[in-house]
Amino acid sequence: MIITCPQCETSFALPDEAYRSGRRARCSQCSFVFRLPAAAERDEALLLVPPPPASPPPASGKSRRLHALSYARGKQGLIRLLVVLLSCLGLGYGSYSLYGFFLPPEPVATPEEQHSLEERQERVRLFDLQDVQQFVVENDTLQQIVAIQGGVVNKFSVPKEFIQLEATLYDGQKRILAQKQQICGISLTLFQLRVLNIKEIENALNNRIAILTNNTDIQPGGRVPFTVVFAGLPPEAFTGPPEGRLTSYAVRVVDAQDSKP
Repeated sequence: MIITCPQCETSFALPDEAYRSGRRARCSQCSFVFRLPAAAERDEALLLVPPPPASPPPASGKSRRLHALSYARGKQGLIRLLVVLLSCLGLGYGSYSLYGFFLPPEPVATPEEQHSLEERQERVRLFDLQDVQQFVVENDTLQQIVAIQGGVVNKFSVPKEFIQLEATLYDGQKRILAQKQQICGISLTLFQLRVLNIKEIENALNNRIAILTNNTDIQPGGRVPFTVVFAGLPPEAFTGPPEGRLTSYAVRVVDAQDSKP
């Protein structure tokens, strides 16, 4: 059967046994991702071959011979058209086989994974972010780095600890430039961000003693500081065209625990 990309209208040959309604597919010409149509829509997309012209009415003599010749030429033209179509379909099927027309199926969460996700969402539901800011720092050894700093406020009615968050950087087309998870409890100064190398920065942000001091037994209404540092971003993130340049960021709390009595 024939599958047509809704973006660029390129047609591909697809074996009937490989067709699955609703399955995701990627066009090998324009890379557009779409879902295969349902059965009713699929039937409309099948390639229809026009029937041969009706047999000519009985005739005699010269008119019969002319009519037979015209009929033969029309039939040869139809055969040539079918050969061209089949050749195009063969090329389309070759592209499908070469580049992999289908995308891998979307992962389906197991009941245990879904339950774990819901539990984690419940654990972070009442945290608030406060005084969050993102800025670029000229580091002595790392050139330009990106830092995000702020605080997390506990809005639960019970003490919390080991609060962890996720920070994401986006370019002008809302694509992810970088993403990182960081446990809270550390706030680096601007001087530290300028002079420390990447190993020293990571050691400071993951200092166990400082985390146990600042990120445990956070009482209701209490605040814990955080710093997330991104190093090694490509130069285009700062000086490239607008669509590939760093333009926005997002921060969210992803995990926490109840304080142990």
